[in-house]
Amino acid sequence: MPGSRTSLMATTTWIFLQAPSSLIQTGLQKVLDLWTPFKAVLENNVDSIRDSTGQVDITILEAVAPGNVALLTHSNIVVGLLVDAAKAAGSVARGLVVDIAGRQRMLIQRICKEMLLVGLGFDLTTNLANLKSTTSLFGASHRGILTGAKWAGVPELTSMCTIQSMCQVSYRWRTLKPFVDEILGADSNTESQAIASQSAEIIIEMCVPLFSSQDDAVKLIVDDDGSCNPLGGISGSEWTFLLKSAGEQRFLSQQVSQLFMQVANGVDVQKSKISLSITLATTSGLLKSLIEGSVVNQIPPPPTQAIADEMILVREAWLELDEELQAAVDSRKTDSLSVATIAHQSRTTLNAMDSATRLYQAAALGSLPTLASHVINKAARQRMLFQKISKEASLILYGQAARRNWFHLNASMDLFTSTHWVLLLGKLNDSDSPAINRTTDLCVIQQMKVVIDLYGELEQAAHQTASGSLVALAALNRLNSVASSAMNTAVGFYASGLASCEAHTISFAEWTGVIREIGHLRMLSQKASNEFLLVAFANYTRNTTSSYGNDLKATITEIGLALKKLMFGAGVHNIPAAPTQGMVDYVFTLDGMSSSFIEALEADDVSAVVSKSETMLEGTERVMTMHLEAAGKSDPTVPGHRMDIASRQLLLAQTMVKEALLLRLGFHRSRGERLDLAIASFVASQHILHYGGEGLQEVIRQRH
Repeated sequence: MPGSRTSLMATTTWIFLQAPSSLIQTGLQKVLDLWTPFKAVLENNVDSIRDSTGQVDITILEAVAPGNVALLTHSNIVVGLLVDAAKAAGSVARGLVVDIAGRQRMLIQRICKEMLLVGLGFDLTTNLANLKSTTSLFGASHRGILTGAKWAGVPELTSMCTIQSMCQVSYRWRTLKPFVDEILGADSNTESQAIASQSAEIIIEMCVPLFSSQDDAVKLIVDDDGSCNPLGGISGSEWTFLLKSAGEQRFLSQQVSQLFMQVANGVDVQKSKISLSITLATTSGLLKSLIEGSVVNQIPPPPTQAIADEMILVREAWLELDEELQAAVDSRKTDSLSVATIAHQSRTTLNAMDSATRLYQAAALGSLPTLASHVINKAARQRMLFQKISKEASLILYGQAARRNWFHLNASMDLFTSTHWVLLLGKLNDSDSPAINRTTDLCVIQQMKVVIDLYGELEQAAHQTASGSLVALAALNRLNSVASSAMNTAVGFYASGLASCEAHTISFAEWTGVIREIGHLRMLSQKASNEFLLVAFANYTRNTTSSYGNDLKATITEIGLALKKLMFGAGVHNIPAAPTQGMVDYVFTLDGMSSSFIEALEADDVSAVVSKSETMLEGTERVMTMHLEAAGKSDPTVPGHRMDIASRQLLLAQTMVKEALLLRLGFHRSRGERLDLAIASFVASQHILHYGGEGLQEVIRQRH
């Protein structure tokens, strides 16, 4: 490579250590003997290699070339002798790795030199062949340093700091290699020369940082004390992407297993094989990025040694699973032994990746506590569970360890459901993870409603598949893809903290469903008061056999379920998620009113119960009004007004009982006026429902 006289002189310093043998000493002397005249040729011609017009003196290059080859040849011989000495001293792997890594620095210089020589048009055929050979050797050696070569006794790279450094080498090499490929891929030697000549300045700029990165890596390979601390250098967006990528790896490990089970069960065999082959490659590629890092893909290498160690275990487990899956597909082996082996290795791979993901989560929490890494992890795990549930149902259908897989299937379903509601309802801080805030964003709620509705269908298909239905398995495979995609969108919302969505369309059935549920909640607010008062009356009359206490507990539970439906929707009951953020916010306000009301019920304070129940009633009335107005604008055919009056009759019936009980317990006589008003309202509303009025049509005579 071109360089100044100063940089050339800087390379001539020699440091002789005690040679481990006379043979090595002789070899070193030979290298020095070759270097001395070679150095002289370089120094004598460094200023005259180009004439005043910039043309290169080819005769100088021809004079330099033989000395360069001889020096390199004998240097390699000495390095080989040093490796042999390391073997004899019991440091086989270390000597080999240091040799290979150190040689990479030389290969970088050779690659750059050969590219520049091609650009100068010097001995094109030879230098293009050399460039191809050197590039191949560098690439293979780079891969060997990272993943090891067991056949040669070279271990895989496991030190976190060295992996961090090698990530930079990978990045620098990846930026240079396209230029190499373009030069080697040209249609003619002349075209190769033109490309290399045009790229000469860029090549020089790229070679320097590549060499520097490799030099840093070599130093760590020789002596890595583990003192690097990359955690502080990972940004919030990088942590987010890293956690999502770890979750993606976990998801893919189960997806490949499920695709194999589709083949084993004879469903969409050819399509499943193609998908499996593609997904195997995707999984291996992502795992490579997670272990080695990828600057281009914005995936940092493992930021702690514990994560690096666990990810190495993941790779070991994955390689076994990958090998079995490849062999099974290539040889069409879907016998019971192959299925059992793959099922076992699938669980092993998942367990290892689960452990790694927990370590990522802990590291992220420690490094950036403001990032909800535990939320991202839980949300990402939901997507994986779709695949795991489908896989376990498919294993049962196949007949593989049915009892054990039924246990796993039910556990996976329970985990999905409980996690779904933890993400929506939130949770307090515990030993497992920090607190999770309740989900209140309109778009996230609507997306999670899509997810849980699809999950309901998938759960049913999984049960039917496990019970022996191939038809259900086809539906399960379809739902798996759709549900995973829906959850992937939700994961993105939770990970970024930002969500966007289009205006939500609500059907006629959903409008009537939500209006019915609000009316039901409105009635429950008074029913709970009645049951509380009945308990108080039973205590007053010393009736120890009363069941009103149990009735009250059941009603409190029912209030909670109704509010959950209104907050997050319930597809099975045709209840949509709220269509606007304002409506979402007020339903959560109503939930707060409900909590205060329930506290009063449990505190045995009659006055507080009466007050809070009326506040709760006012809140439900407002929610009803908001939904009636929205329904009228969305679909005028929705009989919202009639449904409101009809459900209010149930409320008024409870109100009459409540007011009568309050009078019986000696509350202010104004309660009598309230009782009379409730009775009058009930009678008037009943007349309107039958005979029309206030905008309602008369009910046809046959329905009177």
